[in-house]
Amino acid sequence: MNKGGGDMNSQSNSLLIKELFNKLNQQIPASQIDGLEDVLQNALLQFRQKNKAYSIGDYAFVSPTNLGFYLYCTTAGTTGSANIDINSYNENDYVVDGSVTWQVKCAVKVPEEGLFELDSNGDIMPK
Repeated sequence: MNKGGGDMNSQSNSLLIKELFNKLNQQIPASQIDGLEDVLQNALLQFRQKNKAYSIGDYAFVSPTNLGFYLYCTTAGTTGSANIDINSYNENDYVVDGSVTWQVKCAVKVPEEGLFELDSNGDIMPK
C-alpha cells in the first residue's frame, strides 16, 4: 500500500519522524500522545501532492505547518490541481479533492481532562 510517496529515503524519514516526535514529546508528555508515533511512521511525513493518484488507506499531511491533522484516503482517485485548505474542517469530516475523498484525522489526541492544571500557587503546570 502506498503511504503517500516521496523522494526521501527511509533513513531520512526515520530521522525526521524521531526528531518531530522528540520535539512534540518535549512539549506534550508521552502519556498524552495517543498513537502519534504510529501515525507518523505510517504516513512517513508524506505530504499531499497535486494531480497524484491515491489508493484507499493512503495517508498524507496537507502541509509542514499543520502536522496536527492528516488526510486518510477513503475513495481512491487523483487529487486536484489546486492546494487544499483543511483549516475549516473538523476531525472525521470528509474533503473531496479532485476524484479523491479524504477523511480528516487528528494526529494528536488530547485527553478530555486536558494537559494542564493549576498548582497551589495558581500557576499553570503540566498534569
